[in-house]
Amino acid sequence: MCRRPQPTMRMTRRDHRPKLDLDTDWGIGESAFTAILEDLRAVRPRRVLEFGSGASSVRLALALPETQIVAIEHAEHFYEKTVRLQTSHDAQINLEIRLRPLRWRLYPRGIFYSYSKVNLRTQVDAVIVDGPPCWTFRGREACLYDIAKHLRVGGRVYLDDFHREAEQAIVRSWLTAFPLAFSLRSLDVGHGIAILEKQKECNAPRLDLLHFLETLRFAYRISKSLVRTRVAHLLRSSGE
Repeated sequence: MCRRPQPTMRMTRRDHRPKLDLDTDWGIGESAFTAILEDLRAVRPRRVLEFGSGASSVRLALALPETQIVAIEHAEHFYEKTVRLQTSHDAQINLEIRLRPLRWRLYPRGIFYSYSKVNLRTQVDAVIVDGPPCWTFRGREACLYDIAKHLRVGGRVYLDDFHREAEQAIVRSWLTAFPLAFSLRSLDVGHGIAILEKQKECNAPRLDLLHFLETLRFAYRISKSLVRTRVAHLLRSSGE
């Protein structure tokens, strides 16, 4: 008697997990992620730090199972969303997500509205900078100042959105802050990727008073925006 083959679990099972789509308004993009991942593998990283969490954090953890990924997030709702993605895709083993709200941070080159202190205890092999949001103006610039001494020689920094003028200014400032400490190349994929490779040890960024004054101008604009947002929130709350 000829029996009809029974469908296997693989044929009938549907994957109800949230998709890890990177081609979104706020995502790094599939082409950029693929290029970074390929470049990262050449470094053979044991520890990667990512500023700005999301689907890319989970994708990194799944693609590099032997690498410890630490993702930094400023907003609680995005933090919770990334944790849900992490759980649904079983990426808890090598992905750590840290909530670091935005704060005013003071450095020799200026004052920046960026992530709270990361507090790294070990060296990292690579850093991906895709946050904080662009409305912080030069908030991403503070990321390297915060962790430069923890990046090993030969380690790499990947800055997304290098096609934007603001990110190009950030890279120029980084190279000035750490003279001869980093080499620079770029990838013309997605929104553009700048890649800085550490050539020698460096600690605190070089003092620059003109740059410091420029960041004060940005700080004034951010403060006005934050005040307007707070007032609007209070008005909405009083009307409810």
